Amino acid sequence: MKVTITPKITASVDMNLDQISTILYILEGYMQGNDDAQICDYIDNELIPLLESASDTIPLPENEQF
Repeated sequence: MKVTITPKITASVDMNLDQISTILYILEGYMQGNDDAQICDYIDNELIPLLESASDTIPLPENEQF
């Protein structure tokens, strides 16, 4: 019997704006003290834009601004 493992291409995670903001804050702090240019470029060019675009889709209450 042959078993094939297929990696997930995408995933769905429920997060609120505060959780995304916390992750962005942590990633930005991590990059400040890191000398690994490759990982910093990946975080800055891939992860942060992905999280920022996801946070743009979260509707805010009328009286709250971010």
